[in-house]
Amino acid sequence: MTGPPPGIEPYTLSHSNDYTNCPECERYVGPLEYCPYCRAHHKKRLILRVSKYTSPIIAIIGIFVLAHLGKTIGNPMVKVASLTERSNFAYVQLEGVVCDTPRLYHASGSDDPTAGTLQFCLDDGSARTRVKTYEDATKRIIKAGKIPAVGDRVHVMGNFQIRMHRHSLIVGAPEELTITRPPPLADYRPRDIATAERGDFNEFDRVRVVGKVYRNYVWREGKTKDGNKYKNYEAKIRLSAGKIDGRWANMDVVIPWTILELAGALQPSDPKWEGAPPSGSRISVTGALRYEESSFSKGWRLHLADPGEIEILELGK
Repeated sequence: MTGPPPGIEPYTLSHSNDYTNCPECERYVGPLEYCPYCRAHHKKRLILRVSKYTSPIIAIIGIFVLAHLGKTIGNPMVKVASLTERSNFAYVQLEGVVCDTPRLYHASGSDDPTAGTLQFCLDDGSARTRVKTYEDATKRIIKAGKIPAVGDRVHVMGNFQIRMHRHSLIVGAPEELTITRPPPLADYRPRDIATAERGDFNEFDRVRVVGKVYRNYVWREGKTKDGNKYKNYEAKIRLSAGKIDGRWANMDVVIPWTILELAGALQPSDPKWEGAPPSGSRISVTGALRYEESSFSKGWRLHLADPGEIEILELGK
């Protein structure tokens, strides 16, 4: 019996034997152009030959196109407000200003002062988010000297993550963080800053102030009026602004403990910043202005990015 069983339609091959079998020995050679049995040349159809020799070229071009798309479209510049739960784990770019004091949370059980988590707040005009680095990335960023400060313009790339309704951007390498610190706009007296209203300056304007140190607050721990202890996250230098409305006034200059530690000005275990300019000293300081309000006071404060931005013009006695 030849042919398919009753009720089954005969099938036809999708190709002709003229293109799959050797014309000399008539054995199956498939896509080969030379028969492996008799070495006879088996010429293929033009479309097959064109596809065979152009496909590697097309593949190489495709790799370059995908690489270009990955650098441009695949890693877009976005706004914080546009990122939602659907953006979780997306690799994105953000650009904005550092809006709060950077913090370094030391790794427990490690003697390395650069080990831990570094994080700061970024404001791109639409919303705010936290930028974080962990472990090895923190060490490499500190080694590269890329320590952000309040008022710095930053460009960051990283993985956006949302956990427990809180979002952050995880930076994994120093190359993903670019910091721009503009020069000071002008020189001012402490009195100019202490008497300024909120609309007199732009937030995070960098200025230079020359004045006399009234008092330092450079202990890591302090006490409230009730006698309760609390930890300071920044050292404070108070400059005298003279009498305003019949009362003596001052202007505050602040520098985070994290900045002091990473600059080598003190160790994490030191309870006090011994290198602070003493009371009565005349100093020049350069930093970024930030308007702050609390239940105790409100006004502009000057945030420093490095202890090197303090220049002692006349040492107090």
